[in-house]
Amino acid sequence: GEGAAALAAGARVLQRVDSRARLFHAKLHSAGHIMDCAMRNIGRGGMKAGKASHLPESCWVEYIGIVPADERESVKRALEEECNKLIEADVGVDVETVSFTEAAERLGEAPDYLPRDRPVRIVTYDGLACPCGGTHVQRTGQVDKVRITKLKAKSGRTKVYYELVGGDAYDDAV
Repeated sequence: GEGAAALAAGARVLQRVDSRARLFHAKLHSAGHIMDCAMRNIGRGGMKAGKASHLPESCWVEYIGIVPADERESVKRALEEECNKLIEADVGVDVETVSFTEAAERLGEAPDYLPRDRPVRIVTYDGLACPCGGTHVQRTGQVDKVRITKLKAKSGRTKVYYELVGGDAYDDAV
């Protein structure tokens, strides 16, 4: 980035983390994991999470499988309700680094992209474990209320869009 060329190898630098922005992004990211738990809890656990975006202007999780058009509104309501129940329950979030073998055992199967020759970071929300290197809250109660804004199905996948409402949503992060 700008100024990077001016740094000499071995030069000392000072890095500051905007803790407010970091927590806001951790909440957005964590809400995606809470959504995965909610999907399981409403009886749609067979729909596995694929890609996701946790950017403030575009939060969504894409699931493998289709929610039929005539069920989308009821699934949307049920997901939102369940996400917010999990937030209100203030469930602890566990983050661990384990061997590939242990990760495969906990996950039921190891995704192809996991390294087999080095430790794997596993994050567990409400008993649901997944590999993830992102920044997470310590407890689900730290996440603001979730609003599911829409479900969109296409090409064998369902994308669930969401946003955080209430709490101290960080407007400056967008």
